[in-house]
Amino acid sequence: MSPSARGGWVVRVPTERRGEIAAHVVERERTVAIRAFVMRGPDRAHADVYRRLLGKNLEPGPWRLALDADGDIVAAAYLERDGLDADRLDSVLGALSSLVDEIFDGILRTGFVVPDAAR
Repeated sequence: MSPSARGGWVVRVPTERRGEIAAHVVERERTVAIRAFVMRGPDRAHADVYRRLLGKNLEPGPWRLALDADGDIVAAAYLERDGLDADRLDSVLGALSSLVDEIFDGILRTGFVVPDAAR
């Protein structure tokens, strides 16, 4: 964990499919907010990509997928501060890694033109 210029901390989370992602952790009065950039917004098949993201939001777990102001895909989690310890935080960040690995290739193939050599 390293301090962030915006306040809070930045945690580097490894993933198999995308590589390392940065999760911005901010402690609030009653919650801890975590936000991570997943990937740029799609170039094509927007509705298909957004349908997939919304479908993932119906599944249980701490993470929700959204679009930021630039249309990029982000993941966000909000945790109660009470009872939050290192093991719980590690578990939530591990769930982020799993989520990104699960969605990354499908969204890449659906929402972007990817040369065969890059797959």
